[in-house]
Formats: sequence, C-alpha cells, structure tokens
Amino acid sequence: MFKSQAHSFTQQARLAISLSWVAGYTNALTLLTCGQVTSHISGSVSQLGVDVAEMRWSQAGYLLCLTLMFLLGAFTAGALTEFGRIRRFQSVYVLPMVAEAALLGLFALLVDWQANGTLAAGNARVWLTFLPSFAMGLQNATITRISGGVVRTTHVTGVVTDLGLELSKIAFRLVGWKRKLDERRAIQERWRALLLLSIPGSFALGAGLGTLCFDLFEAYSMVPAVVFLAMLVIQDVLVPITAV
Repeated sequence: MFKSQAHSFTQQARLAISLSWVAGYTNALTLLTCGQVTSHISGSVSQLGVDVAEMRWSQAGYLLCLTLMFLLGAFTAGALTEFGRIRRFQSVYVLPMVAEAALLGLFALLVDWQANGTLAAGNARVWLTFLPSFAMGLQNATITRISGGVVRTTHVTGVVTDLGLELSKIAFRLVGWKRKLDERRAIQERWRALLLLSIPGSFALGAGLGTLCFDLFEAYSMVPAVVFLAMLVIQDVLVPITAV
C-alpha cells in the first residue's frame, strides 16, 4: 500500500481517507484531554506569536516545543523513508507507519493513565500533546511523499482550498465557459474533486467517533484508531502494493 510510484488512484484515495479518519480521531482526543489541537500547527503558531507579544513565556515555550515536535515527526518520516529506499525495502513507507502506530499506541496508554488518575497532572499536558503532534507530523509527511504533494491528511485547510479550485474548473466547464475535456480526463477531474471532498469528511467523522468513544469509555478511547492503523501496516507487510 505504501510503495512509492506504484499506487493507483484508488489505493491513494483509500489511504488518504483512512489516515484522515485517524488524524481527526487523534485530534479530537487531544482536544478533549488537554484542550489543545495537535494534528496541525497553524493555530499553535498564531497563539505562539500572541503569547510572545504578551510575554507569556511559559506558554510560548510550550507551543514552540509542540511545533518542533510536529517538525521532528516530519523529519523522522523523511529519514525512515530514505533508510527504506537505501536498504531497498519493498515498501519504503512501512517504517514511518509502524512508528506512527507505536506512537499512537503510547498515546492510548497515556489516555488510559490519565483517565485512571495515574498520570501526574504536571506531565499530562506535555505527554498527551507532544506524542500525538510528533505522530501527526510523521503521518502528514508520509502521505505527502506517497501522493507527490497532492494529499494532506492531518489538516483540511489546503484540501478545502484545492477542492474549491477543482469545483470552479468543473463549474466553468458545465456552463460552457471553459474548454471541454475528453471524457477520460473529465472523469479523472471529477474523481479528484470527490477525493478532496472525502478527506475533510473523513477527518470530521474521525473527530466525531473519537468524541463518542471518549464519552463512552474514556480510558480505552484511543484503542480503535490504533488497531485500525496497525491493520493498515499489517496489510502492507503481508500484501505489498507491488503485488496488488
């Protein structure tokens, strides 16, 4: 599933939708446990600027470290991918996904500890946000490499922007203000728009499911997403994309 330059559009779409679901789920749990989003850093960087201007150094330092964790995750994804390529792994993206599954597994354990009161209050916010931020940076960099920069899964701003551009092209062709494409390219354009539409939908679905699971069984609320991600990794190990 994760082999570079060998994936079909359908496989790319399935992977993007699946990872968007995991990202939305994870982001909802960090928001519910700590009041902090971790799947994207735009808001964190904005708040960092505000805190620096108002000289709230402790909070500014925390947000700077949170941003660096996302950056470190992206760096790690690139390093693991290059390592897999150098060692000629059949699936060069399996290592970053294994790392993400392990990190989110640790996050699930921390959520359990917090729910049971065994996680020290002073450390809760740091560990419950730094680990998932690292994992989301790793995931976003990995899917960026897989899709050649076309797809993002941990935030929806760029996806919605791309969707608006695609819809404008389709709309202009429908009213005859833009040159018609041949049928094959027109179908590809519509499928791309559908893929872009499905990603924020999957992200929102994951956030909703994460909230529901947190309300029903807080201690084990992260387990479904970790199991799902582990299944993706196992599928890639057992049936590499070059064999599909």
